[in-house]
Amino acid sequence: MFKKLFKSQQIFLLQQKQFNKSIFNSFQFNFASVQELKNDFKITELQQTLFQRLSVVNEEFIKINQILTSSSEEYSNDEKEQYRSRLNEIQYINDIYTRMKEQFQVYNGIQKNIKDNEEDEDMLDLIQEELEDNQDKLQMLQEEAIDNLVQKDKYDACQEITIEVRPGVGGSESSLFSEDVFHMYEAYCTSQGWSVKQDQFQRDMSINKGCKLGILKVMGQDCYKRLKAESGIHKVIRVPETEKAGRLHSSTISVVVLPIIPLDFKIDEKDLKFEYMRAQGAGGQHVNKVSSACRATHIATGLSVLIQESRQQHNNKAKAVEILKEKLFQIEVLKHQQMVSSDRQEQMGSGDRSDKIRTYNFPQSRITDHRTNLTLYNIEKMMAGEFLDEFIDTYIEKVQNQKIQTFLKELEQEKLKLNKK
Repeated sequence: MFKKLFKSQQIFLLQQKQFNKSIFNSFQFNFASVQELKNDFKITELQQTLFQRLSVVNEEFIKINQILTSSSEEYSNDEKEQYRSRLNEIQYINDIYTRMKEQFQVYNGIQKNIKDNEEDEDMLDLIQEELEDNQDKLQMLQEEAIDNLVQKDKYDACQEITIEVRPGVGGSESSLFSEDVFHMYEAYCTSQGWSVKQDQFQRDMSINKGCKLGILKVMGQDCYKRLKAESGIHKVIRVPETEKAGRLHSSTISVVVLPIIPLDFKIDEKDLKFEYMRAQGAGGQHVNKVSSACRATHIATGLSVLIQESRQQHNNKAKAVEILKEKLFQIEVLKHQQMVSSDRQEQMGSGDRSDKIRTYNFPQSRITDHRTNLTLYNIEKMMAGEFLDEFIDTYIEKVQNQKIQTFLKELEQEKLKLNKK
């Protein structure tokens, strides 16, 4: 999409270097005069490197604005819509750039005042107060910049999700725990003010209770961002209802959280192969007389869907394409989740329990998250959805801290490269 925006990567990099030089030439930080104050204040190298990162976003912001305000017909309406979307994404980061630039200018003004009032101790005391305020604001901007520049999950903005709960190892006890966890998420989502609907709930017919498959459809702000990390294996330790001897059993269930396919996710029909055949069935007036059934196959992956619900071929084709889109989107999301999960395991370190994200120990009324080592007590509150926020917030904080550390390492490498030039 942005090929026209930056027609040549080499030209862009050259412009970027020239831009950064001009910016920093305008901010000549004089550290020597600040040393004369009671405390040592300065613009840190981290803040300068962050400002450089922000300046690249600012340049992109300016270029996109020029495109959108231009009367030129070089860009199509679809391209302009994508640019508007990108502009909204970077608007806040550009605001941080503007505020940081202002505080750098304030800092330079204070430096000049220090030079002009070196012999006036009363004035220097006032100037120090200004400098402290300036440093506090720069520190806040530094934190804002880091928080907004670190890598975001590409699906975090999704506001419609499915939560799928299935039994794993453990037979009927696994089905019983699946039902408990299904209702735990239902209660939690309701407490968040999100819209929650039971899409599917299949009983374990072997015991006439429990859950063989439970799917919730949830709609609400930040629902995917907060619940995505619930995907994984959940382990339970307790005495099952079906256990007559009172022995402890351990079983597992699986949870999968996926965003619902967005409207802008498209597949090109030229990437699909369509086959038409007569519908198969027990008989009837229209069965086996018309080639109304449609099988749609995604050529690259080999994934296929056969639909024969309608007597009309075009209806079956449309339904097959729709289901195929959903499956391909799920594959894309799962690949992304696996990639992110793999990166995090490498960065955070993984133990023997890395395949199980959480254990629910009923006899001890204890819940432990193996990714964060957070342990809470009161299993009843947990199963009512009351403790989920604490587990979610702790995990999000750990992931965010890891992202920040990775980002700071990248900045350090950039700083070293700049110092060599």
